[in-house]
Amino acid sequence: MRLVFILLILIGVIPYISNAQINNGILLDADTSSIPSSQVAGKSSGIISDSTQEKHTEDTLTRSERRMIRRELRHEYRLKHPRTPWKAALMSGCLPGLGQMYNRKWWKVPIVWGGLGTIGYFAAINHMDYIDFRDAYRNRVNGIPTAYDGIYSDAALISQRDSYRRTRDMLFIIGSAVWLLNVVDATVDAHLSTFDVSKKLSLSINPDAGFMAHSQVGYFGLSFKIRFKNTASNK
Repeated sequence: MRLVFILLILIGVIPYISNAQINNGILLDADTSSIPSSQVAGKSSGIISDSTQEKHTEDTLTRSERRMIRRELRHEYRLKHPRTPWKAALMSGCLPGLGQMYNRKWWKVPIVWGGLGTIGYFAAINHMDYIDFRDAYRNRVNGIPTAYDGIYSDAALISQRDSYRRTRDMLFIIGSAVWLLNVVDATVDAHLSTFDVSKKLSLSINPDAGFMAHSQVGYFGLSFKIRFKNTASNK
């Protein structure tokens, strides 16, 4: 009797268990199949193709195009961070080249320092030679022996003294002009910090250096390039 009762219970419970398993299986299948495999594969392949395409695009950019992109980025940075002209002028007035650093025109700093340093060096040499010949003439007038006795006459000592003095004074004037030009350059650069200096302009000024084979002499200076745009080809 107990055996029959147990069999009846099992016969009634088994269908519910089987239905629950089937339903769970359907739910699992529905969860896993909610995003079709083709769609997942399509998305992943699309991501891969986009990344490869971007990489291919970066690889195919020429050097001039990359340089133009970097120049445009620098121009955008200058637009967001404009320079103050009076700050640039004050910096260059206190220390030549400092305003050029403030304007991020680094290539101009050695030009300013080199020019003023060269002028100062020759001005100092001419000043020492002027002092030497001035003292020699004074000593000769006072009857004191000098190192130039028998080499230079009185007129020659005066001529050498005046020549070195004129050269020293001229170098002082040139140095002052270079100093003032350094201040003006920094001020103008600060004013033009938001100005478009891309290759779209017809005139560009760049530092230039090279070697002349016929004279075996190197040179350093500025190059001025004028470009003529063909507007018909851009249409």
